[in-house]
Amino acid sequence: MTNFGSLFRLLETLDKEVSGRQAVTPPMEIQGLLRDLMQGNLSAKQRKVICEKLLEEPGWIAWFAEEIKANRTR
Repeated sequence: MTNFGSLFRLLETLDKEVSGRQAVTPPMEIQGLLRDLMQGNLSAKQRKVICEKLLEEPGWIAWFAEEIKANRTR
């Protein structure tokens, strides 16, 4: 499974809960961790921590999804 497998499962699980919510910009430190997650540069422990943070702050998921979309077109 790729690094994105767990993330996609998380996003699918939260899809209904997240839809309709406004994107909230995470703090710069979290943005860096989310970008590292997107690039597959985090250890398993770090991935677990950032995924837990996403569960605590579901508004960040919309921001993260936009970052992923923007990165695909680069």
